Amino acid sequence: MEELPGLRRRRSPGDSVTDDERIRAYLKDVRSFLHVPNAQRSRVLDELECHIRDGAAAYERDGDSHEHAVTQVISELGPPDAVATAFLGTPAPVRRISGVARWLPLLLPSLMLTVAVASVLWSLAWFSDGLTHGERTVQWAYLRRTAVIAVLTSATYIAIRRADVDRSWRMAAWLCTGFALLALVARW
Repeated sequence: MEELPGLRRRRSPGDSVTDDERIRAYLKDVRSFLHVPNAQRSRVLDELECHIRDGAAAYERDGDSHEHAVTQVISELGPPDAVATAFLGTPAPVRRISGVARWLPLLLPSLMLTVAVASVLWSLAWFSDGLTHGERTVQWAYLRRTAVIAVLTSATYIAIRRADVDRSWRMAAWLCTGFALLALVARW
């Protein structure tokens, strides 16, 4: 079968991983240990990638194959957590959580906030001719519940953002989610 220019063949289970994929995987692992602002993280990763490619080119000039050269440079750099520690100057003991897993604690509080706001708006739509004393009491209860859930949602979001630097904030995010669940069960 003839290969078309510009198209790549999918890898089958027996294919080896390309050197670019190994470099990207290594940089991704290092990235997961770097708890610094995005701009600094990008500079560190760019510097590492240049170092790997330059080192591989030097090994190739000495007669090594490209695959062996990349492997040699990555093994000389060391494990990703050690590389992150070298750049940070402080130990990087934990891997950064990213993607859906990072934002999972925010799911329940944000869903509850959406329902609470919708219930306040729905109840206001039915009271077009003014509120009686009982209706005002119900509205205040809805508003209090919405305010509590809004505070818990905000606290969860802040805790998730701070968990990038300090892992103890991850537990705080889950604690806020637990309080939101408690508020749901207790029907505040």
